[in-house]
Amino acid sequence: SSGINAEWPLRPGEFNTYLSDKIPVNRMHKDPRSESCRIAAKRLPPDAELASTSIIIVMYNEELSTLLRTLVSIVLNTPMDSVKEIIIVDDKSSRDELRSRLDKEVANFPFVKIIRNSKREGLMRSRI
Repeated sequence: SSGINAEWPLRPGEFNTYLSDKIPVNRMHKDPRSESCRIAAKRLPPDAELASTSIIIVMYNEELSTLLRTLVSIVLNTPMDSVKEIIIVDDKSSRDELRSRLDKEVANFPFVKIIRNSKREGLMRSRI
């Protein structure tokens, strides 16, 4: 154990991996949409065609638990028939163990692709 726990003092901008790993990947959130938006969504016919979209997630040395929560949240809260693909762009992460663990977990999501930059590009270039 690293000795880091929930009481570990964090500076602004730091991330508590210990607590992040304790949060379930399938946690549910309250619907953030306005009441009028929720009502309008209920009026859509079940076979309404929504525009197909690609979701791009750019990451660098991200904690696996955070990435998995993001993927599961997308699956649980998005009409998946409108999602063409989810692309994870790894901006040359330096953690080798992350690469293998991410590959293993993403294998459970056939609509997810991983693109790995050969050099650090930064957020904006990685999205292009």
